[in-house]
Amino acid sequence: MFERINNIMGNLFGIGIIIAMFVLAVLAFKAMFRNIKRKFKPNSNNLIHCQSCRSAISGDAFMCPHCGHHYGRSSAGNSIFYCLLAGCGFLLGAFYGLQLFFEEEEVLIFFQTYFN
Repeated sequence: MFERINNIMGNLFGIGIIIAMFVLAVLAFKAMFRNIKRKFKPNSNNLIHCQSCRSAISGDAFMCPHCGHHYGRSSAGNSIFYCLLAGCGFLLGAFYGLQLFFEEEEVLIFFQTYFN
């Protein structure tokens, strides 16, 4: 009986990890699209003056397009490439987890027992 409970809990934990990886992949891709929108269509309501040349620039700018003054606000969460990389990594990890999960015969027996 404890072995059966252990198998059920293990299967539920595996499903939870796979779902979490899919959710993290979706969130990473959402952050990537948000960053693309922010970088290619800056908010005109959020204008500041450059500390170096006093030109009006976006408050989200990482550097002034006029003089090149760098503001150093870049992070991995604001990077399109790193968000794409994280999203693909989580997505591949989730699909690999699904492949491993469905290769086991115990999982097939689990689904046949509880979902038929």
